[in-house]
Amino acid sequence: MGSLEAGKLANFVILRSDPSADIRNIRSVEATVKRGRIYSRADYQPSTKAEIVDSGFPVSPEKDWTVR
Repeated sequence: MGSLEAGKLANFVILRSDPSADIRNIRSVEATVKRGRIYSRADYQPSTKAEIVDSGFPVSPEKDWTVR
């Protein structure tokens, strides 16, 4: 863990609900801050499989990671 302070760099998400109250709240993302830029939920565009493969990062087999 770290801290949010003026002058520090941080990437983080802003959640609508407390995940410590219910882990399913981890899906309540309102916005993401990355490299000082705020991205709203509406800005999110999932990567395509082709983009992931082209990134050079290893791709694991598909699995259902849905929180139940």
